[in-house]
Amino acid sequence: MSEQNPFNRQNIEQSAVIQAPGLLDQLGLPPDLIRFLRKNQRTIWIVVGVVVFIIIAFSLYGSYRSHREDKAASALTEAMKAEGEKKQELLVQVTDAYGSTSSGIWARVELARMATAAEEQDRAVEELYGVKKSLSGNNPARPLLLYNLGALHESRNEPEQAISSYNELASFRGFEATAYKAMGRVYEAENDPEQALAMYRKYLDALGGEDSGPGFDPDREMIEARINALEN
Repeated sequence: MSEQNPFNRQNIEQSAVIQAPGLLDQLGLPPDLIRFLRKNQRTIWIVVGVVVFIIIAFSLYGSYRSHREDKAASALTEAMKAEGEKKQELLVQVTDAYGSTSSGIWARVELARMATAAEEQDRAVEELYGVKKSLSGNNPARPLLLYNLGALHESRNEPEQAISSYNELASFRGFEATAYKAMGRVYEAENDPEQALAMYRKYLDALGGEDSGPGFDPDREMIEARINALEN
């Protein structure tokens, strides 16, 4: 009897007809599920590939953001070490290159502070509004920004804009008293005693009757005196 050739065409065709048990069969999955997986294996592999791609993309993007934040922080540190025009030049470079990062935001805040110190209030207001646009509503830096904007508008004799900033500041927990006191001051300067009284009373309510601790304000007695003067 002649030895069978394993590469004989007939043997190959017969072997192809015989389906050896696959991994799905060995897993003990229900026959219906096995048939479904085999029928849709192309689609399943495409979906798996897309999911893997998304995971890798997010991972790479996270690494990129972390690297960018580190570079921005280094650039801001170098800028803050400089002085005069060189400092302003480096801060502008930080805002141009890393404007969307936290370092870019604080660079603009510092530029606004420098503009205020140089009595360039128009530029300071422009910088702070630029920062405001880039901050999310719940960003912890937003209350400080709103207070500075309100103070700038107040010093520029722009009561409506100042009240708008302070009113927004009052929506942040822990800053209500500061905002009400500032609004009372603005209304009093505008000869509106009724609104000033309302804000000063809200200020006292926001303090919660505390004579010490986190809610304590050294200006409390002064505000109480202002309330008595406005009422009489």
